Amino acid sequence: MMGWLGICAWLLGASGTARAEEPVFVPDFTPEKPEDFAVSSSLQAAVTERLAEADVLVLTGDMVAPKLGGNRVERCAERLPCPSNLLPDLPTRIAVVARVEHDEHGTLVGHVYLFQTAVTEPVDSMYIPIAPGDEAVFSGQVASAVRALIAQLGPPEPEMVAQALALAGKAAPPPAPWRRQALRRLAAPHRGPRHDPRGHGRLPRHLYGSIGAFRKSGLDPRDWLYRAMPHAGRLAFEVRGGLGLGDIDRVGDVRVEQIDGEQTSSWYQEGPAPSRNVRGALFVGYAPATMIDLGVLVGLQYGNRTLTTQALRVSPTETTGGERTVLNPDTAPDEYLLDALNLYLQPRVRLYVVPLGPAKPYVVTGADLRFFDRYQIDQPANLVYPSPPGGLIPGWLGGGGMMIDPGPIVGFFAEGTYVRHFGPLSAVRSDSFGDPWTHAERKLPATDGITVSVTGGVQFRL
Repeated sequence: MMGWLGICAWLLGASGTARAEEPVFVPDFTPEKPEDFAVSSSLQAAVTERLAEADVLVLTGDMVAPKLGGNRVERCAERLPCPSNLLPDLPTRIAVVARVEHDEHGTLVGHVYLFQTAVTEPVDSMYIPIAPGDEAVFSGQVASAVRALIAQLGPPEPEMVAQALALAGKAAPPPAPWRRQALRRLAAPHRGPRHDPRGHGRLPRHLYGSIGAFRKSGLDPRDWLYRAMPHAGRLAFEVRGGLGLGDIDRVGDVRVEQIDGEQTSSWYQEGPAPSRNVRGALFVGYAPATMIDLGVLVGLQYGNRTLTTQALRVSPTETTGGERTVLNPDTAPDEYLLDALNLYLQPRVRLYVVPLGPAKPYVVTGADLRFFDRYQIDQPANLVYPSPPGGLIPGWLGGGGMMIDPGPIVGFFAEGTYVRHFGPLSAVRSDSFGDPWTHAERKLPATDGITVSVTGGVQFRL
């Protein structure tokens, strides 16, 4: 076996004299905390030295800053566009970005990402625990990953190498011990990308509630996020539209009594009426974990109000039964059909039965608070009709739906809900003013005190 390694190393050495160094951009490693700056600098120095041994020409942030501007290369690991937006302006095809921080157990870890020109996302990632004194292990893994990527890309263009040497302040490529390097390449074990539970620059909040599923998948974090499409850690905005059925409309009767042209009493009755009409709503929420989100929905329910008004002229003399005779019994009430908007507010909690994947069935529950305003009645001369006041109708909400996610940040859904209404405004109410009201009126029909809705819409997640 060593004989074959020697032959391969000799062949590489014979052909490698014409090969130039591969330029690689390595911006300053970014520490999570100021107290980790020394460790971060030490790791960067170890990686730079190991890459130099592997015939890699390291372009640091200080070298490229005059060409790009210092602000563009600072804290590159914390800004997603970096370094993809820098590589087209640099004489290199590869960038190594690293962030040094602590995991949830307090262990120091290094997040390392390899970028390639014309590819916006990292082509490789590593999640490497860092034990005290293990800089050599860390730098070795990084160098192995860089060598593997260089082997895939093939030799660099001589013009690019010349420009990189000029940036680095070097006149010509130094001689490289090709035989020793060839043996090292052939003998080094292959190290594939590590699972990075934070993903390519993704915050760990996107894995709350599903990190176990991610670890079992064996996928790259970015691939897993696009396949599982978890909602955790995201703000959600929904635009909704649909149809409401049930206690949508309102109906009321308003009466006044007159004796010899003077108003003596007034009365009204008012309550819900069954109907169906369109509705629209906006929802804002947040998903603290993969299987749940919570938020507030604000909507408008279109409906109608049917109102009848009538002035009864009665005799001043009471009958034997204590009632007064109506002098205009054949006069029909005036009837008005009014458009109305009911505002409803719903604090909601949604639980996803299947929290991962493109199709996510869910159940939802919460409160329903419906508001409507006072009746606006045109008052005739010498009469004052009572205006039934508006108010709040509380209720309980329950339902379910299906969310279809074509991507991690957008979803389409269809939903059905049931609302049970409570309180005095959810049923027929009446009141009188002045003298006791003794006239018989129609009886408004009772309703079921519910509203069922069918809605659909689109959800955007940030």
